[in-house]
Amino acid sequence: MPLNEQNESDAQAEHRWLTSVEWMYIKVRYPLTIGGILIALPVILLTIRYAQGAYSRSVARSAVQDAREAVYKVSPLVVEDDVKPLVLAAERELKSAETALMNASFKEAQTRAETTTRIAEQAMSRAGESGITSRPARFLRIEGEVRVRPAKALAWQRAAMSSPLFPGDLIRTFTSSGAEILYEDGRVTTMNSDSVLQIVSISESQEAMHVKEFIEAGSVRVVSAPSVAPGSTHTLEAEAVEVRAKARDADLRVSVAEAGEGVAVEVYNGEVTLGAGENGPLMEAGTRTLVTADGKIVKSTPMLPSPDLYSPAEAHLFWLKESGEGVIPIAWSSVPGAETYEVEVGRHSLLASPEVRLDANPTTTARLQGLSAGWWFWRVLALDAQGNPGSPSITGSFRIERGRPTPPTNRSGGPALVVTRVMQAGHVFIVVGKTEPGARVTLEGGPPVIPEDDGRFTAPVQIEASGRHVLRVRATDVYGKESVVEQEVYLLE
Repeated sequence: MPLNEQNESDAQAEHRWLTSVEWMYIKVRYPLTIGGILIALPVILLTIRYAQGAYSRSVARSAVQDAREAVYKVSPLVVEDDVKPLVLAAERELKSAETALMNASFKEAQTRAETTTRIAEQAMSRAGESGITSRPARFLRIEGEVRVRPAKALAWQRAAMSSPLFPGDLIRTFTSSGAEILYEDGRVTTMNSDSVLQIVSISESQEAMHVKEFIEAGSVRVVSAPSVAPGSTHTLEAEAVEVRAKARDADLRVSVAEAGEGVAVEVYNGEVTLGAGENGPLMEAGTRTLVTADGKIVKSTPMLPSPDLYSPAEAHLFWLKESGEGVIPIAWSSVPGAETYEVEVGRHSLLASPEVRLDANPTTTARLQGLSAGWWFWRVLALDAQGNPGSPSITGSFRIERGRPTPPTNRSGGPALVVTRVMQAGHVFIVVGKTEPGARVTLEGGPPVIPEDDGRFTAPVQIEASGRHVLRVRATDVYGKESVVEQEVYLLE
């Protein structure tokens, strides 16, 4: 074959091969390209959707957080008739927004949260027109009949757990009643029976909180909390006397004598001075100081320390016979220098009006008789040779049941338990609810709580970390059966 024909044949063969390769490349490339696009498209769409979802989630969470803060600021104003409908509407809308957020309905959550904020702002605006402040105190415990006269009201009204307390409000207890007032940093003011107290002011400066109260009558005790910021103060005025305590680690009692005879200041712990300034006379811890109505110190004497309660153990259950009075033995530690001991036993934890009082018990034991079934509370004070009482012990509790300790056969679960309201005061959440009479309530992270005779209870718990928390409330009946209710709360940053 001639060379040129051979070359032409080779060229044609190469051309045909290249053509076939190119055709195969085209046949493979385009399907691969199209397939890659089809595969990548869902990934791209999912990525876009995820980014949009993450953005929507972030926006919704931010809106709900703003709504929580707005509702937290106006919730105390529910006591005002003009503002109450708006506050309740904001609380309902916030609940719906939180539910939508949990169900990943971010658009709905955002919309409802923004609506919540608008309603809360309207409530705050309406309250502002009336000159109401939104930094209140709250009742932590109410025993017996307690009355409140709001700052701008002329009439007294019955105190309620849901009622916030504002500067200018007057609180009054009677012969058989008492109350505990909780401030946002956790400090507690306890009013004894037959006392009248006015909240003068609640203010802040450089993250410290300053409270001022005026005692018109009776006796008031102030106890600090770990959450109280350094630099915080608590001032108690009575007649012409002013007592100022550094609120951190403070524990003191101020009592007004009858007929304007002066004031007694008992300092159990902390730094307390006489007068508004820090340079006033210092009242040492463990002393009782008598001050005249014009502010002069008459005398200052040391107080005996508080005894420790030995038995019965806290919340101990005594099973007594159906017939017969039965005997409840109690015991406590001895106090050096004590001549006698005073024992108070009552049906309420504040012991505002004890049902039993042993005035001059010479030993560190006693036997209680004639107590009816139910919860009982007790405490002990040591008295010196002159009959002056020392620091009171903590309050213990025990329960009396009569009959055989046999659980009912027709009962499978624990006692009835319901949480009716959760109120917030700073880092402290107050859980209000009801259980069966005789049950004992515990709140995880908080102390045990003994309900009232009808089953109503108030359980405080302090939370430090911000964010979402689940409170577990547990009720245990006398037979050991339990019921648990979970309540979700949010602590703002």
